[in-house]
Amino acid sequence: MMLCLVVPLLAMSACASLPPGQGNEAVAQRRLNALRDKPPQLREFLQRMPKGGDIHNHLSGAVYAEHYIDFAAADGLCISPANWQLSSPPCDGGRRPAADAKGDFAFRSQVIDAWSDRDFVPIPGWAEGDQFFGTFDRFGSVSWNHTGRMLAEVMRTSQEEGLGYLELMMSPASSASRALGSKTSLSGPEEITRTVGQILENPELTSIVSSVRTQLDQVETNTRTALRCESETKEAACDMPVRFLSQVVREFPKEQVLGQMVVAFELAQADSRFVGLNLVGPEYGYTAMTDYSIHMLMLDHLHALYPGVKIALHAGELTLGTVPPDGLTSHISDAVNIGHASRIGHGVAIAYEPNSKQLLTQMAKQRVAVEILLTSNEQILGVKGPNHPLPMYRSSGVVTILGTDDAGVSRSDITNEYQRAVAEYGLSYKDLKQMTRDSLEYSFLEGGSLWKDAKFSTRVEQCSTDDPTSALLSADCSAYLDRNIKARTQWKLEGDLVRFEQATPRKD
Repeated sequence: MMLCLVVPLLAMSACASLPPGQGNEAVAQRRLNALRDKPPQLREFLQRMPKGGDIHNHLSGAVYAEHYIDFAAADGLCISPANWQLSSPPCDGGRRPAADAKGDFAFRSQVIDAWSDRDFVPIPGWAEGDQFFGTFDRFGSVSWNHTGRMLAEVMRTSQEEGLGYLELMMSPASSASRALGSKTSLSGPEEITRTVGQILENPELTSIVSSVRTQLDQVETNTRTALRCESETKEAACDMPVRFLSQVVREFPKEQVLGQMVVAFELAQADSRFVGLNLVGPEYGYTAMTDYSIHMLMLDHLHALYPGVKIALHAGELTLGTVPPDGLTSHISDAVNIGHASRIGHGVAIAYEPNSKQLLTQMAKQRVAVEILLTSNEQILGVKGPNHPLPMYRSSGVVTILGTDDAGVSRSDITNEYQRAVAEYGLSYKDLKQMTRDSLEYSFLEGGSLWKDAKFSTRVEQCSTDDPTSALLSADCSAYLDRNIKARTQWKLEGDLVRFEQATPRKD
């Protein structure tokens, strides 16, 4: 079973659009302009705006600390005020029941602050990035047993904010994958081919892939139960398509990283719910920096073996001061040219690359998209406002897409990312509309596109004359949308955008 693989076309009659350019885009633009200096009203406007997909979103980081407290309390776990980490009962030696955080306001506030970036103020020896990445070790153990409820919560809140698709990063069988790689040795690039061969020949690989697929089946069952998807009172989020990117944690020895990569490629080939992979973890970490080049070569080798598997990479999540200057010069270009990244996450360090102008031109020509994560970049790197390269990417013609990264940890949401883009960078409604369309066009959702061109001016022939705001579709369009879930999801977005524009008041 797959989450929202099929949405009946008759039920989608409300998910359609007028032909491009015949909506009320100009009215929506005037409304946005009138609200630029009115943050609460701008928030309300953007919260209702359809937003396509969030394609840079870590599942564990997307859940708010309040939900993790509920999960930990239900499991009878303990919290240590010494380090705010969870542990199994008995709750002795100064440790307190997680349930205390449901009623003790002061304790609850301390837990939330420790498990997120809320109210964080840097102190000597503890910077923004340390706090951000440190949260995962504190609440991590409870997330392993509640993936279905976590997914349901993220789907619910995303749907309420106007998102129609989620591409979530998660770590399937991370320990088993690393253990698989540990049965080999890898000291340098010349051994990649041999080591990959050894991992592929290990019969444990098939078992790991099968186990992950079975676990995801159960996660989906739990998610659908939480959302009441089989009942008459099912939540709207039940119909949201969800796909997964396998996280490869790069702060481990080379052979363990390679083990994770092989499992990720195998999963994407075996199960259409897994649409690709990404490297995760602090990019400025010692192993991430020293092994970055060989990680790219690993991906280059595996891409040749699995050319159909998509790759999105965290690259350039760095700035001056996080690493020595020479560590800022090649991560994005290597991700594109060696790691075969279709999308770049963050890309903050683009200006530090010696050939940045040529790289930007290349990325624009090859349609390598950049996932822009404004709140995350401010909290982890301290990069915001005019110091952020978003305008640089846009002026170079590079596709840019807004995402949340870890909304629960950062205490943000997708609407806030849109609002920051408007308030801090002057983006227009048309700019946001392009971004929301790009979020689906450059997603790894399977199937053909609704569009024939990158400017979204011409639909595919099968649906070129259909009006999806109508209850009736031509046989050709209906058949095309049936075969292609990406196009079907884009079709829904078009209808949602037109209805949003039509509902926008022409004046107060």
